Amino acid sequence: MSLKYSNIKVWGRSFAEYVKMFELTANDLRKKIIVCADGPSSFNAAMWKKGKKIISIDPIYSLKKDELSQRIIESADDIIIQINSNKDSFTWDSIKSINELMQKRLSAMNIFLDDYESGLSEKRYLAQSLPKLNFNNKTFDLALCSHFLFLYSSLLSFDFHVQSIKELLRISDEIRIFPIIDFNGKVSSHLDNIIHELIKTGYKPEIWTVDYEFQKGANTMLFIKKGNYKKFKKEDLIIERANKNDSKEILKIQKLAFLDEINLHNGLLIQPFKQTKKEIEQEFEEKVFFKACLDKIIIGSVRVKIEGDTCWVNKLVVHPQFQNHGIAKQLMENVEKFFSPEISKIKLATAKKSDKNVSFYKKIGFTPFRTGYLPYENVEMIFFEKTL
Repeated sequence: MSLKYSNIKVWGRSFAEYVKMFELTANDLRKKIIVCADGPSSFNAAMWKKGKKIISIDPIYSLKKDELSQRIIESADDIIIQINSNKDSFTWDSIKSINELMQKRLSAMNIFLDDYESGLSEKRYLAQSLPKLNFNNKTFDLALCSHFLFLYSSLLSFDFHVQSIKELLRISDEIRIFPIIDFNGKVSSHLDNIIHELIKTGYKPEIWTVDYEFQKGANTMLFIKKGNYKKFKKEDLIIERANKNDSKEILKIQKLAFLDEINLHNGLLIQPFKQTKKEIEQEFEEKVFFKACLDKIIIGSVRVKIEGDTCWVNKLVVHPQFQNHGIAKQLMENVEKFFSPEISKIKLATAKKSDKNVSFYKKIGFTPFRTGYLPYENVEMIFFEKTL
């Protein structure tokens, strides 16, 4: 069953949840922060109590305290119904039951309500809304957006997302958006095109896996800041073996690189996107990883497993900014050279729907030999092989 929220609910989370969702360090909390679509969360109240610089914006801050309280009660009734009908869409590890969930959420929102009127007078809560905000350029060090952009992709257009993100980047040095899946547990249909738009306009988007997950699959955050990679020159590319310490950066590239394939499968949370840093570290025990680096920054990777005289290639990935520069081909050539003459065949699988990948592997000498499914993925694959 799909979640069907009739509109954007008045709902809030705790300071502790924000720290996990946005991977906030002690240094981050010392920054001047703006939180967009903050709703009745307790983050602002907790930050203010700690003496931190914080502003929250949300159109609901035009309401009076008793009106907000009533909206929270109405939202709670609907959310309980929705979660009861979709229990399997959530993880129940740190939160064990719906009753515990309601207690935690309502506790956080009561902290907000107790702080609301003083926060209004101190201009910590401002009734503003994306995509246009009334702040000067670079007023803030960090902008956070919780459970709004991407989550409501069916209600908020691609253009709205682009305008909102550009506005947040205008007023802040960096932004973090959580989560990047929608209410139905699929990667937002807007995400891939937004990533490409950001890269074109001189920003460095990254997808971070965070230590927070309640809605299944909602454990990734979009991190954006201004900056450019070094201009690509073939002679500057270095391909070498990777080690476990590279796992975090490889995972970031992997999640970006597989967005095209996710779009081909209607936002399906495929295994390469769900994979964790710990799981990649475990793969190092049985696989050999290679990384492609530009100015010591990882921009591509591939991992292989040797079975007899056969080399199985897995997760050949290149950062979207550096695709179509021959890097994937060089990574594959490196695999051949590294293991030759011990191997006589290279095998791999790619999604049948991915015309780009299918064409690429044919061009570098691979031949399809069957179709099928991987044990962990409900995606039809084409299996290729190349005899050396």
